[in-house]
Amino acid sequence: MPGVTGAGSLIRVVRRDEMTPSLPSDFVLTATDNTALASGFTRLAQNVDLCAVESLLPLLPADSGCYLWLLCHECRQYKVYLGRAGSIRKRVKDYGLDFQLHSPNDFKLRLFYSFMTEWWPGSTLDLYFAAHPAAHLRDRERDLIRQFRPLINNLPAPSDDERTIVQDAFRAYYRSVLGRLLGPPIKTLERTGLSL
Repeated sequence: MPGVTGAGSLIRVVRRDEMTPSLPSDFVLTATDNTALASGFTRLAQNVDLCAVESLLPLLPADSGCYLWLLCHECRQYKVYLGRAGSIRKRVKDYGLDFQLHSPNDFKLRLFYSFMTEWWPGSTLDLYFAAHPAAHLRDRERDLIRQFRPLINNLPAPSDDERTIVQDAFRAYYRSVLGRLLGPPIKTLERTGLSL
Protein backbone atom coordinates (compact mmCIF):
# COMPACT_ATOMS: atom_id res chain seq x y z
CA MET A 1 0.00 0.00 0.00
CA PRO A 2 1.42 3.44 -0.87
CA GLY A 3 2.47 5.71 1.96
CA VAL A 4 2.00 9.46 2.13
CA THR A 5 4.84 11.79 2.98
CA GLY A 6 5.05 15.54 3.17
CA ALA A 7 3.95 18.45 5.28
CA GLY A 8 1.31 21.12 4.84
CA SER A 9 -0.03 21.34 1.31
CA LEU A 10 2.86 19.33 -0.19
CA ILE A 11 1.91 15.68 -0.28
CA ARG A 12 3.72 13.03 -2.25
CA VAL A 13 2.56 9.45 -2.60
CA VAL A 14 5.41 6.98 -2.00
CA ARG A 15 5.23 3.50 -3.47
CA ARG A 16 6.18 0.61 -1.16
CA ASP A 17 9.23 -0.22 -3.30
CA GLU A 18 10.56 3.31 -2.70
CA MET A 19 10.36 2.80 1.08
CA THR A 20 11.97 -0.65 1.07
CA PRO A 21 15.75 -0.73 1.54
CA SER A 22 17.59 -2.50 -1.22
CA LEU A 23 19.98 -5.35 -0.53
CA PRO A 24 23.54 -4.17 -1.28
CA SER A 25 25.27 -6.11 -4.04
CA ASP A 26 28.43 -6.20 -1.86
CA PHE A 27 26.81 -9.03 0.09
CA VAL A 28 25.66 -11.23 -2.81
CA LEU A 29 27.14 -14.71 -2.66
CA THR A 30 29.70 -14.76 -5.49
CA ALA A 31 30.89 -17.75 -7.51
CA THR A 32 34.08 -17.78 -5.41
CA ASP A 33 32.00 -17.67 -2.20
CA ASN A 34 29.82 -20.48 -3.52
CA THR A 35 32.86 -22.65 -4.21
CA ALA A 36 34.18 -22.07 -0.66
CA LEU A 37 30.72 -22.73 0.77
CA ALA A 38 30.35 -25.99 -1.18
CA SER A 39 33.79 -27.25 -0.18
CA GLY A 40 33.73 -26.41 3.52
CA PHE A 41 30.13 -26.03 4.70
CA THR A 42 27.01 -28.16 4.95
CA ARG A 43 23.54 -26.69 4.65
CA LEU A 44 21.80 -27.58 7.91
CA ALA A 45 18.46 -25.87 7.33
CA GLN A 46 16.47 -23.98 4.71
CA ASN A 47 13.80 -21.35 5.24
CA VAL A 48 14.51 -20.99 8.96
CA ASP A 49 11.93 -19.12 11.03
CA LEU A 50 13.92 -17.61 13.90
CA CYS A 51 10.69 -17.07 15.83
CA ALA A 52 10.02 -20.83 15.85
CA VAL A 53 13.28 -22.79 16.01
CA GLU A 54 12.11 -25.50 18.43
CA SER A 55 11.21 -28.02 15.71
CA LEU A 56 14.59 -27.47 14.02
CA LEU A 57 16.73 -28.15 17.12
CA PRO A 58 16.51 -31.99 17.15
CA LEU A 59 17.79 -32.02 13.55
CA LEU A 60 20.95 -30.03 14.34
CA PRO A 61 24.24 -31.50 15.55
CA ALA A 62 25.73 -30.41 18.86
CA ASP A 63 29.14 -29.91 17.14
CA SER A 64 31.36 -26.86 17.46
CA GLY A 65 32.18 -24.85 14.37
CA CYS A 66 31.40 -21.80 12.30
CA TYR A 67 28.05 -21.02 10.75
CA LEU A 68 26.83 -18.73 8.00
CA TRP A 69 23.32 -17.37 7.53
CA LEU A 70 22.28 -16.67 3.95
CA LEU A 71 19.28 -14.59 2.92
CA CYS A 72 17.63 -15.91 -0.24
CA HIS A 73 15.71 -13.24 -2.14
CA GLU A 74 14.63 -13.09 -5.77
CA CYS A 75 16.91 -15.98 -6.86
CA ARG A 76 19.99 -14.45 -5.19
CA GLN A 77 21.77 -15.36 -1.97
CA TYR A 78 23.13 -12.71 0.38
CA LYS A 79 25.72 -13.27 3.11
CA VAL A 80 24.04 -12.06 6.30
CA TYR A 81 26.07 -13.19 9.31
CA LEU A 82 28.93 -15.51 10.17
CA GLY A 83 29.62 -16.66 13.72
CA ARG A 84 31.13 -19.41 15.81
CA ALA A 85 29.49 -21.80 18.24
CA GLY A 86 30.58 -24.35 20.81
CA SER A 87 27.36 -26.14 19.85
CA ILE A 88 25.42 -25.13 16.74
CA ARG A 89 22.24 -26.58 18.25
CA LYS A 90 22.55 -24.39 21.35
CA ARG A 91 23.45 -21.36 19.26
CA VAL A 92 20.35 -21.70 17.09
CA LYS A 93 18.27 -22.19 20.24
CA ASP A 94 19.72 -18.90 21.58
CA TYR A 95 18.73 -17.13 18.37
CA GLY A 96 15.17 -18.26 18.96
CA LEU A 97 15.00 -16.61 22.38
CA ASP A 98 13.37 -13.27 23.02
CA PHE A 99 15.58 -10.28 23.80
CA GLN A 100 18.02 -11.08 26.63
CA LEU A 101 19.26 -8.01 28.48
CA HIS A 102 22.51 -9.71 29.54
CA SER A 103 23.41 -10.34 25.88
CA PRO A 104 21.67 -7.77 23.66
CA ASN A 105 24.12 -8.44 20.84
CA ASP A 106 22.62 -11.94 20.44
CA PHE A 107 19.34 -10.35 19.34
CA LYS A 108 20.83 -8.80 16.20
CA LEU A 109 19.92 -11.74 13.96
CA ARG A 110 16.34 -11.83 15.26
CA LEU A 111 16.06 -8.10 14.52
CA PHE A 112 17.44 -8.63 11.04
CA TYR A 113 14.96 -11.47 10.52
CA SER A 114 12.04 -9.21 11.50
CA PHE A 115 13.27 -6.50 9.10
CA MET A 116 13.77 -9.13 6.39
CA THR A 117 10.18 -10.41 6.61
CA GLU A 118 8.86 -6.84 6.51
CA TRP A 119 11.11 -5.40 3.78
CA TRP A 120 11.55 -8.41 1.50
CA PRO A 121 8.44 -10.62 1.81
CA GLY A 122 9.00 -14.11 0.51
CA SER A 123 12.71 -14.08 1.31
CA THR A 124 14.13 -16.94 3.35
CA LEU A 125 17.03 -17.56 5.71
CA ASP A 126 19.26 -20.63 5.29
CA LEU A 127 21.84 -21.96 7.75
CA TYR A 128 25.22 -23.38 6.71
CA PHE A 129 27.73 -24.95 9.09
CA ALA A 130 31.38 -26.03 9.05
CA ALA A 131 32.44 -28.23 11.98
CA HIS A 132 35.71 -27.13 13.56
CA PRO A 133 37.53 -27.92 16.83
CA ALA A 134 36.51 -25.57 19.63
CA ALA A 135 40.13 -24.75 20.48
CA HIS A 136 40.63 -22.94 17.15
CA LEU A 137 37.19 -21.45 16.57
CA ARG A 138 38.07 -17.80 17.17
CA ASP A 139 40.82 -17.81 14.52
CA ARG A 140 38.68 -19.78 12.05
CA GLU A 141 35.76 -17.38 12.53
CA ARG A 142 38.02 -14.36 11.95
CA ASP A 143 39.42 -15.90 8.75
CA LEU A 144 35.97 -16.79 7.42
CA ILE A 145 34.59 -13.31 8.17
CA ARG A 146 37.47 -11.82 6.18
CA GLN A 147 36.78 -14.26 3.36
CA PHE A 148 32.97 -13.93 3.14
CA ARG A 149 32.48 -10.37 4.51
CA PRO A 150 28.83 -10.83 5.62
CA LEU A 151 26.52 -7.85 6.11
CA ILE A 152 26.04 -7.89 9.91
CA ASN A 153 29.73 -8.64 10.52
CA ASN A 154 30.59 -5.50 8.53
CA LEU A 155 28.23 -2.93 9.99
CA PRO A 156 29.73 0.55 10.22
CA ALA A 157 30.85 1.81 13.62
CA PRO A 158 27.97 3.51 15.46
CA SER A 159 27.67 7.26 15.07
CA ASP A 160 27.81 9.47 18.17
CA ASP A 161 24.00 9.79 18.03
CA GLU A 162 23.54 6.01 17.79
CA ARG A 163 25.95 5.45 20.68
CA THR A 164 23.99 8.00 22.74
CA ILE A 165 20.69 6.20 22.01
CA VAL A 166 22.11 2.92 23.38
CA GLN A 167 23.75 4.66 26.35
CA ASP A 168 20.49 6.45 27.23
CA ALA A 169 18.54 3.19 27.02
CA PHE A 170 20.99 1.48 29.40
CA ARG A 171 20.89 4.49 31.72
CA ALA A 172 17.07 4.40 31.83
CA TYR A 173 17.07 0.66 32.47
CA TYR A 174 19.57 0.78 35.32
CA ARG A 175 17.89 3.83 36.86
CA SER A 176 14.60 1.92 36.84
CA VAL A 177 16.04 -1.32 38.25
CA LEU A 178 18.09 0.43 40.92
CA GLY A 179 15.07 2.58 41.78
CA ARG A 180 12.98 -0.56 42.38
CA LEU A 181 15.75 -2.11 44.46
CA LEU A 182 16.77 0.94 46.48
CA GLY A 183 13.48 2.82 46.69
CA PRO A 184 12.68 6.35 45.58
CA PRO A 185 15.51 8.71 44.55
CA ILE A 186 17.55 10.17 47.40
CA LYS A 187 16.65 13.81 48.01
CA THR A 188 19.24 16.32 49.06
CA LEU A 189 18.57 18.78 51.84
CA GLU A 190 19.07 22.24 50.39
CA ARG A 191 20.31 23.95 53.57
CA THR A 192 22.76 21.36 54.82
CA GLY A 193 23.72 19.59 51.60
CA LEU A 194 23.17 16.25 53.39
CA SER A 195 21.48 13.31 51.74
CA LEU A 196 18.53 11.53 53.29
